[in-house]
Amino acid sequence: MKTFLKVRNIIIILVLFIAILIFSFIRRESVDLSKTVRYLDSINLNDKSYTITIEDIKNHAYKRILAENTNPEKTVRVSHFEATHDFIKNTGILSYSEEEVANFSQTHVTIFESEKQSNYMLNHVAKWYIINPDFINSPIDELHDMTNSNYYLRGYEFVNGKLLYFEHFKTESSNVKLYFENEKIVYMKDLSMPKYLLSFDVSDEVSEDLYSIPSNYTLYQDYTKDN
Repeated sequence: MKTFLKVRNIIIILVLFIAILIFSFIRRESVDLSKTVRYLDSINLNDKSYTITIEDIKNHAYKRILAENTNPEKTVRVSHFEATHDFIKNTGILSYSEEEVANFSQTHVTIFESEKQSNYMLNHVAKWYIINPDFINSPIDELHDMTNSNYYLRGYEFVNGKLLYFEHFKTESSNVKLYFENEKIVYMKDLSMPKYLLSFDVSDEVSEDLYSIPSNYTLYQDYTKDN
């Protein structure tokens, strides 16, 4: 009987020890030391220009583009969002009815040039633009906001046939997993819409097409911040 109790106690201690090791690996308190935060910081290191494209890789139903051109003579910030009507309807990400919109695609732009600031928004479905919508902060701040939590979880998961390391952040406004390959984020999952696997691509160039106003777009209305 004593032997049985000793074996049982040893097993319990081993299970607890393994559980503590697993928990210690999964949960981390120092978010600023996470691979995600360090990678995001490296993208904009020394004021480099960047374009981050986040896109649904299966049906291309969703795309998010965040870009910043840090040329001292002309700084451009871009925040682009587009989604199909089915994506909007399935996720509830926007509150548009079927009568109001089939697909959604718009770009917010802020430009600093010769000590002047200009803001405008492009509607790519209706092909119009408005002047002076809200100023946008550095676009990469939107991604940093996702990591604004007291802790993060980490582990491994099979994604697209590969076993990848991930980091999971949950805040009041977001719940995301970011997957790494060769020290770079390659995929992302927003767990508010888990059926969509999003690619995560980073470039050090900013295409002028992202922020130029096409000649066939019409001015819809002049906006001011007080409007």
